[in-house]
Amino acid sequence: MSYQEALNRINKAKESNATKLDLSELNLESIPIELFELTQLTTLYLQSNQINSIPDSLANLQNLATLYLHFTSTPVRYRSKF
Repeated sequence: MSYQEALNRINKAKESNATKLDLSELNLESIPIELFELTQLTTLYLQSNQINSIPDSLANLQNLATLYLHFTSTPVRYRSKF
């Protein structure tokens, strides 16, 4: 699994207007910026990756109600401007 697989899943979610997206267990070190275009997302799975920070762009996902981050390799740091 890889960054390219994440992009494939993001593109499929964009095409189908999906409200849930699973990017878990892809060994991601960062969140693809393309993800932040999916403003319809309500649930996002990012667990079991190597992500160690969440960009402020997460605020673009205004409908996001549930974010799964457990089992990341390092503690996730997210500083909200709100």
